Amino acid sequence: MLQEVKEDILDVLKKVIVILQQKEDKDVVEMKEMSNHVIHDATLFEDQDAVSVAVFVHALSKIIERLGTGLNYDEFSARIEKAANELEANDVQGFRGIMRQLYSLIEQKDSKLNLYATDVLHHAQIRKGCKVCEHGMSCAKSAELMNISQWDLLQYIGKTTHGDAFGEGHDVRSRMGFVRRLFP
Repeated sequence: MLQEVKEDILDVLKKVIVILQQKEDKDVVEMKEMSNHVIHDATLFEDQDAVSVAVFVHALSKIIERLGTGLNYDEFSARIEKAANELEANDVQGFRGIMRQLYSLIEQKDSKLNLYATDVLHHAQIRKGCKVCEHGMSCAKSAELMNISQWDLLQYIGKTTHGDAFGEGHDVRSRMGFVRRLFP
């Protein structure tokens, strides 16, 4: 794992621990922003650990959004703290093992909620895959990085307005004029 990615992951994990200890109304929004920050690393470095953390943080924000104060925050914060400690000690395998435990905990909470047609982790992977595409990675590469099917990712992108943000584009004449100005 690259040092830059490791530092970003540690920073996000520590911020999540603080959020879980403070329990404020803005928790969900802050966690989604942090998830988007880590997904930037996943895009740049194609790092699976960054993907894992981004998906977990997003899924946790969804669980908090649904359960609110009914969620035992301590159950998560203790494990997240342990994951951060493992990563600080350069025990990447230990970190990954704890992340698997956290994923299992999310799945348990999701199965108790019974609110989703698909599980919250799969949905989080698809959302983060969409974010990776927004950063410029192809849909095929994003789907591979997130360990989801291209079909699921493209279905989600088709239902969102993310692609609309690019606008109309430019016609061939304006593009040729731009190129001619670059190379006189």
